Amino acid sequence: AYAVITGQKRWMLELFTGLARRADPAGADRLGRALMLLHEGALVAHGLGVFPDPFGAALDQARGLLESGAAPREAPLR
Repeated sequence: AYAVITGQKRWMLELFTGLARRADPAGADRLGRALMLLHEGALVAHGLGVFPDPFGAALDQARGLLESGAAPREAPLR
């Protein structure tokens, strides 16, 4: 199962990075990862019932990132 799951996650990251490349070619890798994290976070939040409409919230955030064309800065490791 691990190989299937990681393969699907790699495919999703490539998809998000491709979308990001249209908005910000120079920052596509970081923006793609940010979109992936929004997607994954929405899935978890939905599954756990953490707050209402996590997919809508993630979509709003993703639109903002794509429209601005600016990849978010990576947080430093602590």
